[in-house]
Parts: sequence; structure tokens; C-alpha cells
Amino acid sequence: MPMKPAVKDTEYVPSVQGKLTALQDKFVDQYIANGGNGKQAAIDAGYSEKAAAESAYVLLRKSQISQEIYRRTVEQIGLAAPKALGTIVGLIDKAKSDYVKLEAAKDILDRSGMRPPERVNHKVDTDIVVKIDLG
Repeated sequence: MPMKPAVKDTEYVPSVQGKLTALQDKFVDQYIANGGNGKQAAIDAGYSEKAAAESAYVLLRKSQISQEIYRRTVEQIGLAAPKALGTIVGLIDKAKSDYVKLEAAKDILDRSGMRPPERVNHKVDTDIVVKIDLG
């Protein structure tokens, strides 16, 4: 049975799938911020250090928590995308290496849906007739 958190957890905050408690919300924030360390996220959110690993285990198995982690992670990726694009465009313009410029350009084209075909399958539909005249 999970131990009680170190702080009271009675305030609720809205989430996509309903409500998370304030402590659960803070756990989700910490989990994403630290790269997925559940035990440390529980400690940083205010759960007891003694029960942090167990609390994280229980929290991460709640669908509401995992869905909120997924939603916020996708949101963070979306917020970082313009900066990543700017970095790649900067490489095209300012990189000293032609190879780096080429790879950056290919990366932008790939991500915009202009990827070259991975494999070209050439099929010839015809009959081949071989005649050998031995005489």
C-alpha cells in the first residue's frame, strides 16, 4: 500500500482527462522536466522520500497521469520544433562543411514530405523469346 505524501494533496487542477490533484500535477511537471526519473519527480513534487519510488510506481500506472505526461510531452516537442528548424536552417546557411549543409538540406526536405523513394522497383512486363539456330 502506498505511503501518504509528505504534503496534503486536496487541491485539484484541470487536465485533459479530468482533474489531477495539485501534487499529481507537480509530479507530472517534474517527471517531464527531469527526463523521466519517477522517484526523483515524486521527491521534487513533495512526496515522502521514503515512499518516492513506490509513489512514482503507483502514479505512473494511473491512466490519467500517463495520458497527461504524454500530452505535455507532445506539447513540449511542439514548442521546441521552431527552434530545431531554426538550427537546421542555420546549418544550411552558416556551416563550413558542405556535407553538413547537404545533410541539413536533406533533413528539411525529408521532414517536409519530399523524401526520395527508399527503393525503386523496376518491373518490365514483356515476353522474352530466345531463338538459337544450330543449323
